[in-house]
Amino acid sequence: MIQFNFNLKWNGPIIISRMQREIKQAVAQGAMRVQRAAKDPLLNRSGKSQTARSGINKGTLAERWNRGVGGMRGRGLNIINLGPTQLAFGGIHRYQNRANPNHIYQMERIYWYGEPLHRWVQSSFPGTAPHKQTGHLQRSIVVERVNDGMRAKVGPAQGLRYGRMQELGGRTRFGTLPPRPYMAPALAMTQSAILQDFYRAVARATK
Repeated sequence: MIQFNFNLKWNGPIIISRMQREIKQAVAQGAMRVQRAAKDPLLNRSGKSQTARSGINKGTLAERWNRGVGGMRGRGLNIINLGPTQLAFGGIHRYQNRANPNHIYQMERIYWYGEPLHRWVQSSFPGTAPHKQTGHLQRSIVVERVNDGMRAKVGPAQGLRYGRMQELGGRTRFGTLPPRPYMAPALAMTQSAILQDFYRAVARATK
C-alpha cells in the first residue's frame, strides 16, 4: 500500500483576480485589432483618386458641377432638387487618359459630394466597405469599454447616423441604400488573432 499526504492551498481569489486582469487586457487588445482593421485597410480606400485623374473636378465649383452633369446626362445620373440644394448620384463618367488618348475609361457610381468637398467622387461597390471621402467615418471608429473592461464595443462614435446606414443599408427618402459593411469584415479579419489573445490570457492567468 502506498500512501501520500498532500497539503493543497487554493488561492481562488488570487486566480480570479489574475484571470479578470488578463481577460480585460485581451478584450482591449482584441477591440483595438478590430478598430485598426476597420480604419485601415477597410475605410482607407479613396473615392477621389479616379475622379481626380479624370479631370472632372478641375476649375471652379460651378465648372465642376456643370462638367459632371453635362458629361453624365443620360448616363444614369439622378438629380434631386432639395430647395436651394441639388443631389446628384449614380452617374457614369467616361474620359480619356493622357497617356493613352485612344482608350476611353469609364467610372461608375459617381456622385456629387457637397460640403466640405464640393466635388465629384466615386462610391464603392455595394457589399464592400465605403470609399474614403473626407475621412470622417474612418476617424470616428472608437472603442468603448463595457462592464469595467470585461467587454468592449467597437464602431462609429454615437451620433454618426450614416455610419450605421453604411454598415447595414436601409431606406432613405432618395431610395434604398445597399449595405457597405466595414465593421463585420473587420471582426472577421481579426477573429483568429483575437481568439489567440484569449488563449494566451488564460494561460498567463493559470500558470
